[in-house]
Amino acid sequence: MKYFSLLAIVFLSFSLNAQSLTENLIEAEAKAAHAKMNFTANLQTANYDLNTTD
Repeated sequence: MKYFSLLAIVFLSFSLNAQSLTENLIEAEAKAAHAKMNFTANLQTANYDLNTTD
């Protein structure tokens, strides 16, 4: 019974770590998408500036 409890604790620990890693990955993907949008907007602004300069 002692080993079963230890195994359950180890499994729970792995499960919580996996959940945390998944949440971190989702957050990182959201930040990457936001950075890509900002980069694209800045690129479009720079392109507009180049095309409208006298």
